[in-house]
Amino acid sequence: MNVLGACVILYILLGLELATGSAFGPNVVMPCFLLPGIVMIAMFAPPSQARWTGFLAGLALDLLTERNGVAIVGPHALAGLLCASFVVTIRGMMIRRSALAWIFLAVAATLLAQLALVSLITIRSWFEPAIMWNVWQELGQRVLASAYTAPIGGALWVLRGWLMALAGLSDKPLRSSSRW
Repeated sequence: MNVLGACVILYILLGLELATGSAFGPNVVMPCFLLPGIVMIAMFAPPSQARWTGFLAGLALDLLTERNGVAIVGPHALAGLLCASFVVTIRGMMIRRSALAWIFLAVAATLLAQLALVSLITIRSWFEPAIMWNVWQELGQRVLASAYTAPIGGALWVLRGWLMALAGLSDKPLRSSSRW
């Protein structure tokens, strides 16, 4: 995996996510851009690199966002790690060249990451009164946001040739069987 290329891709997706978040406001359902990028890298990268990529991309999102003036470090990082771990676990059962597989993994991994994110921030809000958090509103918005992530997964599939070449990823198996 080309680390610099993967960082460029995730940096662009992080910028898109932050730009749409500031353009639409905090209480609007909008698609996630960063998590489908983590899914794309986790589908083809070695497991340890995929997990570190998910963790560090989530950490970057944690450091660049705040809720009610409080920067909470950790929930997006753990959600990105969970997203990458989910994809690494299930990628052997998916047809990696299929658009439906990319879209399914983008939506499912984003849903899983958003559920973990809501759980972590909810637990944190019990102990820190400065965090204003409406659990059911956030849960509803984030579940719908994971459904809105399907077009982003489709767009990444359309651009897969260029993005995978930039990130140094290959869809060929790491080892081949000489018996068949």
